[in-house]
Amino acid sequence: MSESPTFAAAAAELPEKYADRLSDDDARWVHAAAAGGEYGEMLEALLAGLERSEAPVTVDERDELAHLAAEAGLPAGSTDGLSLRRSSGTSDQ
Repeated sequence: MSESPTFAAAAAELPEKYADRLSDDDARWVHAAAAGGEYGEMLEALLAGLERSEAPVTVDERDELAHLAAEAGLPAGSTDGLSLRRSSGTSDQ
């Protein structure tokens, strides 16, 4: 996993950014992993929680998550299951 300050700073912001789109249990797990500096585990939990909740993300958010997931060494396609928000406000996978 990358330990760059830029990666760590970007990853550390994710729990708050997505908390309202996660279940309470998933949000707790994501926050705990981030608090421990376990950003790879946090990203895995965040992506799984977003997929379970089917909460839509924007294309820019998906791209940011894909970039961070790649930096963390997660498998390619880790963001493929996310629901995308269309410009009309609906979602599409």
